[in-house]
Amino acid sequence: MGAEESRPRASGGLSDRDGAIDFTEFIVGITVFREKALETRLERVFDIIDVSGDGYISFDEMLNFMSKVLILADPQKRKNIDGKTLAAMVFTMFGLNNTSQKISKRQFIEGKDSHPHPHPPPDWKISENTNVIIWPGNSLIPPTGRAILKDVPIRVGIIESIPFTIVTNVIDESGQNTTKLTGYVPDLIELLADKIGFIPKIQLAPSNQTYSGLIQVVVNDDYGIAIGDVTVIATRRELVDFSNAIFDNSLRIIMGKTSDVTIELLSFLKAFSRNL
Repeated sequence: MGAEESRPRASGGLSDRDGAIDFTEFIVGITVFREKALETRLERVFDIIDVSGDGYISFDEMLNFMSKVLILADPQKRKNIDGKTLAAMVFTMFGLNNTSQKISKRQFIEGKDSHPHPHPPPDWKISENTNVIIWPGNSLIPPTGRAILKDVPIRVGIIESIPFTIVTNVIDESGQNTTKLTGYVPDLIELLADKIGFIPKIQLAPSNQTYSGLIQVVVNDDYGIAIGDVTVIATRRELVDFSNAIFDNSLRIIMGKTSDVTIELLSFLKAFSRNL
């Protein structure tokens, strides 16, 4: 065997001919410690990836390593996948679904037994233009359902507008003057808080606050949301999002009723004369 044949070669791609990578192919493809036992090689690779030396591989460390591994790949292959995607695939293979989690050395070494050759899991298929999304909370799994707002405080801006929000000054049990809010909007806030579980921090807008100004304070994040009889117009939609209508009014123009008028079928001919 010549010197060129005995030298480790960079693979032209990141997978074998079946288009998939299993744990063994992944390790064998990136390490040059061929003279060692597999477990020893895994320990060596782990120590290389574990830059911090804390005995665990973080997502950032795996990302850094995978980005360097891609240098060995064919330039055409590198167009279809990136280091972040590969790092996410490795984490998923180890059953981790959050980038804040870490891989221990024992997990890393025992992974060879969890993903035997030649039957790699279908999740290891690498398709063109593969990319990964890190979701809120550093999750690698797409969220389902809706946002959980239980026990989350939300600043709710409201504006005085009868009958939607009625502001009255009352004397409380301790004899102090206080502001009481009643009307459709306060009742709606109470209902939403009860159903969703968030903690409303109601803030009454100043008496000189305009509806356009109410939009702007939401844009400025002074309020988390604003609730009121606000008209939806195109310019406001460019700044904020609106929910479905919370109140349907029936405003109409009222006018006097006229008596019924009988119109002859040929009345349009009265404009003409028989005389020339």
